[in-house]
Amino acid sequence: MAENDIEILGMTNERNNDTLEHDETDSKNKENETGIQDDESYDEENESNGCLLKWVFIFLSGVILLGLLVWGKLSFLSLAEAMHDDDDFGLQSRCRIFVMLQIILCLPQALNLIRGVWYGCIRTHVHVPKKTIGVVILVIILSGIEAAGTCAYTFLIPGLTKTHHIVLLMSCIFTLPACSNIIIFLKRTRNCCSKDLLLSISLIVAELAAIALTFVWLDYADLKKTVITFLAISFLSLSWMPWLRRWLLDQFIKTVPTKLTSASIWKFTAIMSLSNLVSTIVASFGIFFGFNLNPYMSNQTTTVLWKDYVSGWKEWQQASQHEILLFVTHIFSGILGYMVAYITCKARLHRSAFLLPVTFSTPIIFAILVFPESCKWVLSRNRMANHFEDCTIGESNQGWDIVREIIAIVCLILAQTFSSGWKFCSTEYLQHLSEEQIFRIPAYNSVFLDQWLLLNGQNKEDDSKDHMDPKTTAKRSKIYICTTMYREADHEMEQFIRSVLKIKKAHRLSNRNIEVHIFFDDAVRGNSLNDFAVQLVTQVENILNCTDKSPFKQLSTPYGICLGWEFNTNGSNVSLPFKIHLKDALKVKAKKRWSQVMYMAYVLKYLLKKKREDPEQPSTSRGSSDPEQPSTSRGSIQTTSSSETRSLMPEQPTIDCGATDRRPVVDPETESYLLVTDADVTFTPDSVEYLLDLVMRDANLGAACARIHPQGSGPLYWYQIFEYAIGHWLQKAAEQILGTVLCAPGCFSIYRCKAVGDVLAKYDTNVEDAFDFLIKDMGEDRWFCTLMIQEGWFIEYCAASKVQTHCPQQFAEFLKQRRRWLASTVANVWLLIKDWDKVTKKNHRVSFMFRFYQFALLLANLIGPSSTILLVAGGLRYGLDWSTVPTIIVQVIVSFGFGTVCLLSSQKTQVKVARILIFLYAVVMTPTIVGMAAQITMDFINSPEAETNLISQDIRISTSTLFLSFVLGTVLLTGIMHTNEFLCLFHGILYMLCLPAGFLILPIYSLCNITDKSWGTRELETHTDTTVSLLDSIKNVLSTCSCYPCKNGKTVKDEENDLELSPTVGNLNEDESTFRKEIHSVQRQSSGEINGDIDSDAEDETGQEIKDWMQCDVQTDMSDVYEKFVRNGYDKMKFISGMTKRDIKDIGITSTIMIRLLEKIIKELPDASSTISPEIPENTTSWLRTIGLTRYKDNFDRIGRNVEVLQNLRPEELNVTKKGHVKWLMKAMKKIRYPNDHEKAQLKTKKILREKAFEKEHEEDEFWKTTIESMNLRPNTFDHHSKKMLADNLVELRHGWILVFTVSNLLWLIMITTLAYKGELLNVFGTNVIGLVVLIILVFLLFVQFIAMLIHRCSTLIHHVGRASYKCNGKKHLAFAFNERDMSETQPKSPVRTGEVSQGIDNNARSQLIENNSSDDVNLA
Repeated sequence: MAENDIEILGMTNERNNDTLEHDETDSKNKENETGIQDDESYDEENESNGCLLKWVFIFLSGVILLGLLVWGKLSFLSLAEAMHDDDDFGLQSRCRIFVMLQIILCLPQALNLIRGVWYGCIRTHVHVPKKTIGVVILVIILSGIEAAGTCAYTFLIPGLTKTHHIVLLMSCIFTLPACSNIIIFLKRTRNCCSKDLLLSISLIVAELAAIALTFVWLDYADLKKTVITFLAISFLSLSWMPWLRRWLLDQFIKTVPTKLTSASIWKFTAIMSLSNLVSTIVASFGIFFGFNLNPYMSNQTTTVLWKDYVSGWKEWQQASQHEILLFVTHIFSGILGYMVAYITCKARLHRSAFLLPVTFSTPIIFAILVFPESCKWVLSRNRMANHFEDCTIGESNQGWDIVREIIAIVCLILAQTFSSGWKFCSTEYLQHLSEEQIFRIPAYNSVFLDQWLLLNGQNKEDDSKDHMDPKTTAKRSKIYICTTMYREADHEMEQFIRSVLKIKKAHRLSNRNIEVHIFFDDAVRGNSLNDFAVQLVTQVENILNCTDKSPFKQLSTPYGICLGWEFNTNGSNVSLPFKIHLKDALKVKAKKRWSQVMYMAYVLKYLLKKKREDPEQPSTSRGSSDPEQPSTSRGSIQTTSSSETRSLMPEQPTIDCGATDRRPVVDPETESYLLVTDADVTFTPDSVEYLLDLVMRDANLGAACARIHPQGSGPLYWYQIFEYAIGHWLQKAAEQILGTVLCAPGCFSIYRCKAVGDVLAKYDTNVEDAFDFLIKDMGEDRWFCTLMIQEGWFIEYCAASKVQTHCPQQFAEFLKQRRRWLASTVANVWLLIKDWDKVTKKNHRVSFMFRFYQFALLLANLIGPSSTILLVAGGLRYGLDWSTVPTIIVQVIVSFGFGTVCLLSSQKTQVKVARILIFLYAVVMTPTIVGMAAQITMDFINSPEAETNLISQDIRISTSTLFLSFVLGTVLLTGIMHTNEFLCLFHGILYMLCLPAGFLILPIYSLCNITDKSWGTRELETHTDTTVSLLDSIKNVLSTCSCYPCKNGKTVKDEENDLELSPTVGNLNEDESTFRKEIHSVQRQSSGEINGDIDSDAEDETGQEIKDWMQCDVQTDMSDVYEKFVRNGYDKMKFISGMTKRDIKDIGITSTIMIRLLEKIIKELPDASSTISPEIPENTTSWLRTIGLTRYKDNFDRIGRNVEVLQNLRPEELNVTKKGHVKWLMKAMKKIRYPNDHEKAQLKTKKILREKAFEKEHEEDEFWKTTIESMNLRPNTFDHHSKKMLADNLVELRHGWILVFTVSNLLWLIMITTLAYKGELLNVFGTNVIGLVVLIILVFLLFVQFIAMLIHRCSTLIHHVGRASYKCNGKKHLAFAFNERDMSETQPKSPVRTGEVSQGIDNNARSQLIENNSSDDVNLA
């Protein structure tokens, strides 16, 4: 019966899989029918390339690591064997070999010590942990034991037996670690007959058997040296036991704040390395000077003295080339072998490229030393002592000798593999782990490198408390995709929603916790959505396939309106919520920073709080039984306040040796992430997963940003391609390698919620002074990152994560955007430099080198304009033979003139002048570039016409030529290192032509306009041109209406008339008695009250309620103003909606105070023009009734429908003269047309929104009310006087900066020009001293950036390899993936018992999916 049940369940599982595939196919077909392309998250060609790259990387790294391990061990054994060679090997030669071996033992410890001091002491202001004296004493004792064992293996044991026997003895150090496995398994299972326990006992027997066989070959040695061999094995085996090292490290750092765990590990490494170094020196000298223990032949009678040891240092010239080769290659083999091993584990290739070479290095070394031909080539000498040859198997080469050695090597390899190697096979690493996360002690031992790597590597068995299992981490993680929107174009919204669609598809068959939240700025007035908000909802409905009649909730909130969907993708057991938060600017503050404050507070203080209070973790699948829970230990994640410390590594499940089940609570903020994006960004699941790889593996990482590619067309787009490329290639890479990235742009970055919580209290503060304004409102994302760095978090740049965003394509928009960026960058960098001492105390990634780097860049930016002037002047001298001084003077005058224009003229004038100057400079840069290229060529070919200021007679080129060549060569090599982005270099030609624009024109414009408080992009024009002929518009309207035949006196309707929607403000007729309804409705909408719909037939003539409305809002006598409104046609609320400052002045209002008051109250009205739907009316009467102007019915009736008659009409014949009526009529006439497909979809959306009832969620309402009051979200928080003070402070700040900026650049120009003409006596290498110093600093900065770029490219390559699939176009084996199947090697097994759950999806979810028979279900939120 059970077998039948299993068979039936298996068949059901197969049908479920078939159903899933069928549903996915149906979903794709459905999307294709609706015109939506099926963009897969992983491109097949990229997968194939990644698969090939992975296998090539595995092969090369594995072969290299194997070769380094083999040669490192052989070179050491060859030198150690030479210590015990024939008697004719003199004392001085032996002392030389002794010194070489002593250096081999001490150099790794010295390097480990230097690295430990650098990373653990110099770069952090943290003392050694308290109450660790006992641990330090134990470390010293353990180091002495380790040094004794290592020195015995180096100086004593090689003289006792053959060299290949020494290889076997070196593998015997796994004995005690293997024995500890028995205790672990016995304590865990409490079953003496368990399989793991029996296997461990068998391995111990094999290990002891191999040791016994190995010791057989020591029968010719005296007992004392045999005992020394046994002690050496015991000492190393004891000192390298994993649990002992783990315990010492935990005891050392248990009192350390968890955010400094990494630094504490390096401090522990420094202490242990220093102890090892001292102990090794002492032990080696003890052996060297010992009476019976000196490393010489037994018949050596010479007593060694200190002078003999000193002579060993002096005899290096007598060393043979073979000895030098062995010594040098061993040192590099140890260093490179450790690096390659670290890289393979970092790339998650520990099973293939790491474990296989480490396991098979010993057999290969043994085989090389067994065969005489290879043995004689490796060893320095073929010793003939004690009546046997070293390069032979046995004394008589009998068969038993061969069998005995084969048995010994097989037993040792089996014991080594199954005692330590299997732990690596069963361990899953997160992607891109750091060195201290892969190895317990981030150090290496070159003599026993293979054994050290196996015993020092972290694994889930020996390091269960700190091990981070990828699947468990992925299940616990929560990702909140948060986006801010304002007035994005339709295609920009579409590409973002399509990106969300890719996430939705990748979310299939998984249990990831993902939510999408869009905060739309100024999207609603009352309950009336503007056109942009309707456009977004339409995109969501169409692209995400929301086909239900009621697919969403429409919630009334204290900030506006919330629209919520909840997607259950393919019957997944975890839904994907999607919410649009529409902000009313009258209820909460506008602008991007306050939208960010809202979603940060919403996630941290509401969503995560609900997750924390929910007893059932939503990250666990329904019906699943995942017992893995975290436990407290070193690096554990604890529920602490934001001011408390953080851990280096997120907490993971521990292997409890007892029967108790410890499940401490995990702080949701640490494993929750905000994926912040702009609304015009295009991203893929891969882009998100790459970022998550970084933030999940290190709990101290506050944020990670991606490689951003601009989108657009035209010259400005081409310019920004190279600008973005060089900024990411060099600047961001250098920031990460030297310290921390300073800005994770809000365009596309991921923030850890814990880090957000630490800085949110400062981020939501108001602007108090001018400097505050620059750092807070001009570049909110950069300031947010500055706050994180000040609180001890660091930020990384992930080049593997690639996204696209729209860049400015209009010149004015580009200038205004860069004006904000430049001012914000300078202000934030200065803020960090000013408080650097405080920052370094909290942030261990910020070093002196990083500080110097940032200060040098700031200084270079300060003198950038004058340097650009000098560059152009020098280039024109080379290209056109123009004199330098007049050229400089002209440029200075032009710069001052442009600055004057920026200070005194309007924005339009500034933009026009800037455009002209940039064009002229581009023309001037053409001969400049040609001239510099010609000069460089002449210098390199030693032309007689070359510069005379040569570096020297031997180096016959100028310093400027050398500098420019270095810059160009660096940029070219950088482009080559980015092969898939190499074409960006061709856009560098345009960048060079526009170089003065970026370093001269833009800084001047930005500095002079720091008083401008506008955002610069996507700003709504405040004035629209109303000079279009009203008569022409009416003619077009009526001619359109007359094109269609009438049936029964009516025009034939469009086939889409059922989609038409009545205006939400009201289709008003001319009934005076009902006008009050409209007034009161508008007032209710302005105050946030939503009570029913407006009567669409209500209209009045007199507009008396307008007067009441004015009296209510302004609280003063408005009779005169009211008369002016009515007299000019603004007698209805919808006519007043959208009035501009110019319109108010045009009706005769001149008081500045009154204009300001009227502007304020008019802005509070909903935009009535958005309520006019595009349509072809049946007749003019119905159309006039719809727009509320039926009073002009007779005027239109007299005209008729004859097009020829309309063409000869004069405007006054229509008798429409009131400005308000003319303006409203023109707006309405623009909508007289057939709606296009886009407008039809929006009409449908409006209809759905109108029919959908509003709901309330009281708990969320209370949260928002409290948050709005407590987090400065109320609009208009400071009065006009405060605004005036801010404006005055900005002017004062601008004047101060202009003074510093001008004086610095003038002094630099004068100094360099003077030295060029009068400073011959101060010339060094053909140039003046000051110029040379500056060139050296610039070269140094560029060189540092280039080296950092190389390191970062290697890191990116490792990241790519780690995420690539083993099988081309096959399933991935990732550390994190949205799809559960990409995180396992095999398909989830089908359940064999009722209620048993497979990995990823349970039976209930699959059954529900079959019943629903749909690929995407949309439920109510």
